[in-house]
Amino acid sequence: MSTPLTDLIPMFNREIDIPGTGIIITSASAKLGYIEDGFWDIRLAGMLSGFTVALGETLTPPGTTGDKYFTDQDTLSEDLEQKFWMMVTIFAGFRVLRLKVMQLAVNFTAEAGPVSYEQQASATVLRALLDSLERRVAELKELYSDLIPANVFVVMDGLAQSEYATLNSLPELQILY
Repeated sequence: MSTPLTDLIPMFNREIDIPGTGIIITSASAKLGYIEDGFWDIRLAGMLSGFTVALGETLTPPGTTGDKYFTDQDTLSEDLEQKFWMMVTIFAGFRVLRLKVMQLAVNFTAEAGPVSYEQQASATVLRALLDSLERRVAELKELYSDLIPANVFVVMDGLAQSEYATLNSLPELQILY
C-alpha cells in the first residue's frame, strides 16, 4: 500500500516546532500542503523521480477517497520508504523557515516621549541557520539524486574519498569532490 501524507505530520511537527512555544502552523491542511510542496521540491531537485503524489481512489488497491498518498509512478501501489520521510519533512520545514524569516522584522524601534523600545532579530543567526539547511539539502542531493550516474562514488570528504578509491583499486569509479 502507498504512504499517506498524514503519516508525515508528526515528523513535520517536530521539524518546525520551537520547543516550548507551540507549532508555527496550526492548520492540518496547511501542514499537508507544505509536506506535498516539500516532496515536489525534492522532485525538482532530481530525487525520487520514480514517485508521485496520488489520490487514494487511484491507488492499487484503492485507499481512502480524497486522501493523498506518496506512491510509485508505475504501479501506484508501493510505499515511499521511511528513509525518505525525513528528507520530505526537511524540505517542507525549509519552506516554512524561509517564509518565517521573510516576515521577521530585523530591527524595530518605537519611541514615545522619554520611553523607547527596541527589538532586533539577529540576521547573522538567521543567515547561519539558512546556510546550514542549504548545506543539508546539498548533501541530500548528492546522496539521493537520480541524476548522478550509478557508478559514482560519493563521500563528503574529498581527501578521504580519494584515498579510499586508491586503496581499494577503484579507478573505474568517478570521484566527486
